[in-house]
Amino acid sequence: MDNLVKLIQEIIKREVSQEHLFDATVTKVDRTSKTCTVETEEEEIYSVRLAAIEGKSSMVLYPKVGSSVVCGALEGNTRNACILKYSDLEEVELSVDKVVVGSGESSMVKGEELSKQLDTLSKQVQSIIQAINTAAVAPSDGGATFKTNMIAQLSKEQPDFTQIENKKLRHG
Repeated sequence: MDNLVKLIQEIIKREVSQEHLFDATVTKVDRTSKTCTVETEEEEIYSVRLAAIEGKSSMVLYPKVGSSVVCGALEGNTRNACILKYSDLEEVELSVDKVVVGSGESSMVKGEELSKQLDTLSKQVQSIIQAINTAAVAPSDGGATFKTNMIAQLSKEQPDFTQIENKKLRHG
């Protein structure tokens, strides 16, 4: 009889419990569906959401396989489970209009744009060196020929650093 009572109590506790949190280990991550499979002591649970709610703006945390997580299940139903806490992350996907890190006093640099403009600046420096090395000097013109050649070389391509700043991503 005691076993029957314990079994009924366990079923009631499992089905009626107000606490719908459980510890689990991540066994698989599906980036396409933004879900994962987790394993608890009792069972394997599929399609656990990596983000509780997904919308236009979202943040998805991708756990490492084998990491520990805390999951929450709406009304105790593990088919509606999502991860609430992560021990180890592999990647963070953020889709928002603006990100502020720390005090947000400084903006981040766009790496590709910076590289492009530094390449342009490097070409301009090379043009200066080439213009100096190949400058024609005409006697008695007071350097007018040299000036004309320098202006011609330097006006070819100008760097534009106005687009290297990402004002939507700020850090402090």
